[in-house]
Amino acid sequence: MVALFVALSLASSPADGLFDAAIAADRQATRATVSISVDSKVGRKAMHMRFAVAYARPDTMRLIATETAPSPYKRTFFLSGSKVLVYDDDKNELMRANAVTRGSLGQRVVKSFGGMEDAVQFALEPQVAVNLFTRFRRIRGSRTISRGGMTVLEMQTSRGTTDFAFDPGSHLLRRFSVVSPHGFLRWEFRYGPPLPSVTYAPPSYAKLVPALSGKGEPPKYADAKARRIATACVRALDRLRSAEFEVDTEGRRFHVWFSNAMARENRGPVDWGFENRNLWIVDRSSGKSWSGRASSFRIAAVLNALNFPTEAFVQQMVQGRNPMRPILVPGASVRDVGTVKWAGATCDILEVSASGILMSVCVRQRDHLPAHLTSDFIDNSGQRIGGSARSIRWYSVGKRISSAVFRSRIAAGAQVLKLPKTR
Repeated sequence: MVALFVALSLASSPADGLFDAAIAADRQATRATVSISVDSKVGRKAMHMRFAVAYARPDTMRLIATETAPSPYKRTFFLSGSKVLVYDDDKNELMRANAVTRGSLGQRVVKSFGGMEDAVQFALEPQVAVNLFTRFRRIRGSRTISRGGMTVLEMQTSRGTTDFAFDPGSHLLRRFSVVSPHGFLRWEFRYGPPLPSVTYAPPSYAKLVPALSGKGEPPKYADAKARRIATACVRALDRLRSAEFEVDTEGRRFHVWFSNAMARENRGPVDWGFENRNLWIVDRSSGKSWSGRASSFRIAAVLNALNFPTEAFVQQMVQGRNPMRPILVPGASVRDVGTVKWAGATCDILEVSASGILMSVCVRQRDHLPAHLTSDFIDNSGQRIGGSARSIRWYSVGKRISSAVFRSRIAAGAQVLKLPKTR
């Protein structure tokens, strides 16, 4: 992909200082977290991918890859020492394998996983940056400008425009884009603080398989509008990092706050929160409290063991799993069936049918988040034989939530029980 756009855009001048400083900064960053977005379009084919990377060279990498187009999917890749794990979020499949143990981290990732997206290779492997920059060093006609707080190296030719945007403080590349009459390619990088340790624990309920079954065919959309609504909803949930909302299902209400790795749920007498891998639970009706270390994937199992089951939508959001992905399964038929007002918001209604299940999703037009979901089981005669419904009222979306919201509500001096053991 990169080679194609480079070939279409060649013609500018060298900027050795910017390139050399970026390479040096990259080599010094032996530990980092990086959020990467990749967007491209060639002709009618578009691609939108997001990657959350954490690494510690030369031994460990965790990568969460999310694609919203052309077909939605989410996978986690983990390499540590001689171990490789790949988890498919949509199919709940987990694959274990031996890692290649020789070479740099970038080389090991490519060989162990059988390839990797170019932008991810760029973030992991300094030599990839060297190779990319080398292609542009001898090109004449570039100019350096300041734009949006970045130092931008711009290369304008009759075949298109190429931009490199560098952070003037860290010298790292923040954006690479190529625009030509044939299409465009854009990489964006956001760097965060390094993690003390890069770890990954797959869900305990994951199905172990010798090989992943592949992304499969995308859903069958009735028209472009249905595809657009569904894709926008998937993207909105993928990008959501903090929110306050309430789920109403079968007469039960769950009030939820979450922000990155923190979460809290309140439902009448039961209140629980999760912060810094610590789970606390308060049951005011019995006066009992529990606290202990846990992962986000263990929360539901602990609550079930205490007979405080949480709702599926809440579980998915707390675990960072997109609730729309299990709905838009390969081969499902998706159509737009109109609009409705729900809790004061204008919503598009998607109808999804797959494998004896008929689902409807009301998607808010203003922010593309789901406001109401129903699931009905259909027998061979086409009759509905049961189902479920849930409404979601969004109070705050994408705004900062105070850390005080997630702090333990266990009363001072209360007896605190250990969390129950779960399988």
